[in-house]
Amino acid sequence: MLDFNDSAWMVFFGLPEIFSSKVANARKTMQKTMAQFARLPESERIGQAWGIGTILKAQEIVGIDIESRACMLLLIYWAHSANSNEYNISFWLIAHLVYNVPLMERVRNELEAGWKDGDLDIKYLCANSPNLDGAFQESLRLNGGAMMSRQVKQPTMIGDKLLQPGSNVLMPSRQLHMNESVWGQDYKNFDAERFVRDKGLLKHSSYRPFGGGISYCPGRVMAKEQVYAFVAIIFRRFDVKLAPGINGKFPILDESTPSLGITGPVKSMDVFMDLTEREKLDQY
Repeated sequence: MLDFNDSAWMVFFGLPEIFSSKVANARKTMQKTMAQFARLPESERIGQAWGIGTILKAQEIVGIDIESRACMLLLIYWAHSANSNEYNISFWLIAHLVYNVPLMERVRNELEAGWKDGDLDIKYLCANSPNLDGAFQESLRLNGGAMMSRQVKQPTMIGDKLLQPGSNVLMPSRQLHMNESVWGQDYKNFDAERFVRDKGLLKHSSYRPFGGGISYCPGRVMAKEQVYAFVAIIFRRFDVKLAPGINGKFPILDESTPSLGITGPVKSMDVFMDLTEREKLDQY
């Protein structure tokens, strides 16, 4: 799955298989696995997610063949379980926190308030964490590499360009997120209070971390809750700080590889941290 995820952009760019063997081989392996899973009797799939079982039943009722079922399962699994968005945005968010100790302490206080009797109240955390929200939204703005796509239905003139029917139009969100006229002269810099000062920016037409229109990401709320829960658990279990004696240069965004969501860092640029386990808690 990681091989597929790292090179999934090749599929969306329509590269011939001869130039995209890594992603093609990974896709074939996973489709074969998904087909084997779909063939199993329901009694042997008792641990599956409710949604997967429901989808497989519906596919069987309407007579969808096994290979097509496998393709749908692969799409669901990739989009919701292995897509780079959650782990990349978690990386950037935590990196910004550990490189900014005052911000990290403010966020830690918000995270602690989200724990109620040993359980994490994720709804409370998402609704009552302005510092965490600000850092999260700014991380999305700076590192989002997703593109929106639309197909031209009729001759359309934009500027001095005539778009012909059948053409595909790609709209990269990063250009919107780097628009100086919207974000100001410091548009390249991380400002954890940008969205705190002006909550209207969340609805601005130049802020599209989850796409828009018919392609507005349906998993955006779940993704946010997953990231917040992950960060809350990390800071609940450990005292976190940058590891001493390590080159402290902040990681650089990998702008050389096309991205379908949140772009990761240049591969050689890791963030090394010291994690000291805190006092044992009953639950995390």
